[in-house]
Amino acid sequence: MVLPDLSQLPPWAVVLFVVCLAIIVGLAWLGERMGRKAPPATDNARILGAVIDGKKADEMIAAFGRLSTRLAENTKALEANTASVASAEREIDEARTDIRELNREIAKSVK
Repeated sequence: MVLPDLSQLPPWAVVLFVVCLAIIVGLAWLGERMGRKAPPATDNARILGAVIDGKKADEMIAAFGRLSTRLAENTKALEANTASVASAEREIDEARTDIRELNREIAKSVK
C-alpha cells in the first residue's frame, strides 16, 4: 500500500488531517480503556436471554393459565365449603333451640 504524498497539500489541510487522525486514535484508545474497566455483563445477558427466549415465555404464559384455572376451581370449592358451613351453622342453631325447648318442657313436666 502506497501512502499519498501529503507534501502537495496546503499546511492547514495537513494539520486538519493529523488532528482528525489523532481524534480517531484517541477515541479508539479511550474506548478500549473504558471497555476494560466496565464490569462483565454476564448476569444481565443471562437475564436478558431468559426474558427474550420465546419458548420460555410461552411456557410461563401456559403456567399462569393453569394457575388461573386452578385458582378459579379452588375459589368455587371454597364458596361451596362456605355455603355448607353456613348451612351447618343454621342447623346447629335450630338444634340448640330445639334442645332448649325440650329442656323447658322437661323442666315443666318435672315440677
